[in-house]
Amino acid sequence: MSSPFPVEKAFRISSHGCGPPLPPQSIAIVAHGGTNRAILCRALGLPLARLLAFGQDYAALTVLETIDGAWRLRVLNEQPD
Repeated sequence: MSSPFPVEKAFRISSHGCGPPLPPQSIAIVAHGGTNRAILCRALGLPLARLLAFGQDYAALTVLETIDGAWRLRVLNEQPD
């Protein structure tokens, strides 16, 4: 079954970039909450059925980082002060 939106493409771009090489862990994605949730599921190895498990409010910050080649969730849905 295919995804209703291009999750794999978004994840590949976020994982490997689409421009000049950047230093590790220096990628910013500004996207709709649904896209952000899908990327979180993919990065953390969760099925898309868990999509709504992650809060993604407007203008909130979520941070993923890689440690020894594995994605880790560092910050989820942090609101600006």
